[in-house]
Amino acid sequence: MYVSICRYSREQMFDVVSKVELYSEFVPWCKESVVTSHVKKDDFLCKLTVGFPPVVERYTSRVTISRPSFVKVRFNSGTWACHCASTFT
Repeated sequence: MYVSICRYSREQMFDVVSKVELYSEFVPWCKESVVTSHVKKDDFLCKLTVGFPPVVERYTSRVTISRPSFVKVRFNSGTWACHCASTFT
């Protein structure tokens, strides 16, 4: 588990981490970030493409958020699907 202390508030970090649809604008090597559907108000599916040619990975994930401080990502498809999950609290 990785833990880090930063100078931003939980709310500020939540605002960045929960906006998956904007990742391609500021996350290095993120080529595409699209919310494909909403399961519930705070639960959605997204599609991400990361990497740099010729190494590119596409995957889908389910993201659950609860303001001000919880984001959980479960990878549904792609190479990482069985290996990764991420939680921001």
